[in-house]
Amino acid sequence: MRPLVGNTVVVALPSPTDNYYRDGYEGMISCYHNFISVLAQHHPVTVMGNDGSKAALCALGNFTKGVEFELCDPPDIWVRDWFPLISATGKRVKAVYRPRYISRRRAKMIDLWFHKHIDFDHEIDLVIDGGNCVRSPDGKSAIMTGRIFSDNPSLSYQKVIDCLVDALELDTLIVIKSEPYQVCGHADGIVKYLSVTKLIINEKSSSYGKYIEATLATRMQPSMKIFKVPYYTADNSNQKFQSATGAYINCFVSNKVCVIPSFGNPFTDDKAITLFRAKSEVPVFQINCEAISRHGGCFNCITYQNLFCN
Repeated sequence: MRPLVGNTVVVALPSPTDNYYRDGYEGMISCYHNFISVLAQHHPVTVMGNDGSKAALCALGNFTKGVEFELCDPPDIWVRDWFPLISATGKRVKAVYRPRYISRRRAKMIDLWFHKHIDFDHEIDLVIDGGNCVRSPDGKSAIMTGRIFSDNPSLSYQKVIDCLVDALELDTLIVIKSEPYQVCGHADGIVKYLSVTKLIINEKSSSYGKYIEATLATRMQPSMKIFKVPYYTADNSNQKFQSATGAYINCFVSNKVCVIPSFGNPFTDDKAITLFRAKSEVPVFQINCEAISRHGGCFNCITYQNLFCN
C-alpha cells in the first residue's frame, strides 16, 4: 500500500466470505457506506477490500468523489490497532502487534500481511495496539492505559516510557489504569481529544469513572477543558469481545469533521449529538453503528489517519 498522504483516511472492509462477520454483514456494509460517504466529503478515503466487499459496498451506491479502492484482502477491519503509529513529525512507526485477546497465530498472520503490504519508516520492539494510544491533534501528547506495561513484562516501566516518548516524539505521556474487565484494555474507549484544548471522557458514576475524571483533571494542562459524553453498556456482543454499543466516545475526529455513532437509543443518541455539536469545532454527523459496534468497536477503531489529518 502506498504511504499515507496528507489528510487521507484509511478503512478496511470485512470480506463477505469471512464467517466471523457473516452475522449481520449487510448491516455492517451499510454502515461503512454511510460512513465513507460522509468522510469523502471532507477527506480523501482509501478503502481496502477484495472484489466481493467492494461489490457489496458499491451495490449501495457509487461514491461521487474522494474514494479510492485498494484491492486486497486486509486481514482485519480494526486498522487503528495494527497499522503504524505516527510520530509528532509524521514518521510511521511499526510496533509489535501481539495482543493477548487474539491467538498468536492470528496476530502473526496480521503482522506478516502488514510487512508485505504496508510501508513504514522504522520499527520498535514494543507490543502496542494502536487503540491504546490516544493522541492529541499535534501529536505531542498521548494517553495510554497500563496495558502497555503488562504487554511488555520484560521491560521496566521507565524503559517502556522512554521508548514511547522517543519513537513518537512526545512531550507528554499519561498512563491511566485499564478499565476493569475490559478484554482489550484500550484507551480509545475511555478518552478522546476533540481539539488541543478539549478532551472527552465517558459519563460514568462508577469508581473507575471518578478515577478517570480526577486523574485527567490533575494530569492535564489547566487550559484543557474536559467534557463528559453519554455512555451505556449493551448485551449484544456477537463474539468474545465486549460490545461497543453505547460508546459514543469511539468516534472519528479530524480537523475537518467529526462522525459519532448512534445505536438506536433515541434518548442517548440525541443527548450525544447535542453535546458533540455544542463542543466540537468542526461539523458533526451521526451515523448508526450498531452492526459494527456489536463486534467490539466503532468509528475510531475502523479508521486510520495522520493524527488529526492535518
